[in-house]
Amino acid sequence: MARRRWIRRALTVVGAAIVLYLAWSIWDYQALMDWIARARPVPFFTAMALLPAFALPLTPFYLLAGATFDTRVALAGTALALAANLTLCYFVGRSSLRPRLVSLFERFGYQLPDFDAEAGKSVRNTVRFTVLFKFAPGVPAFVKAYGLGAARVPFPIYFVVGGVASAAYAVPLIIAGDSLFSHQLDRRSLLVLVAIGVAIALYVWSRRQEPAPA
Repeated sequence: MARRRWIRRALTVVGAAIVLYLAWSIWDYQALMDWIARARPVPFFTAMALLPAFALPLTPFYLLAGATFDTRVALAGTALALAANLTLCYFVGRSSLRPRLVSLFERFGYQLPDFDAEAGKSVRNTVRFTVLFKFAPGVPAFVKAYGLGAARVPFPIYFVVGGVASAAYAVPLIIAGDSLFSHQLDRRSLLVLVAIGVAIALYVWSRRQEPAPA
């Protein structure tokens, strides 16, 4: 137990250091441009796959991918990184850590179902739960991924819903990344506004799908 606590503390320190470094890089425009010029696809997309599992937001990765690499490389690398990240978070949620995750969600007022124990649930209800949970406001993406894994949502449903939701947000930001970082806003940048509009529409739809209070 003591060893696990030290490992968690070490990971927390490393994660905090990474967040602080990236924040500093974003504020230092020249440092950011230098980092982009030196970046290589394999380490970049490996970091995109792993670091968001430790609470690092994905949005800066999307923008940096668009600014750093050819659009096709950025889209393909992001797709692979997201697939790896979704898979990692799902199986962590289903692992021996599941009871602790379920207890943690309950502490914050979320009662997770167990889809393994409720095998009779229809696919439609399972998809509906996954979509509503995925677009729950105010919950970080990595927490949602762990939660869906802990709820033992069937992996194909989890993966498809998570992949589509992530792609709808990621693609416009990747395409607009180059123009945003070069301070040359053009028509591609309008895709960002479209993505925001889609996100708002999905949020409104998910709120309407919530059952009325008794």
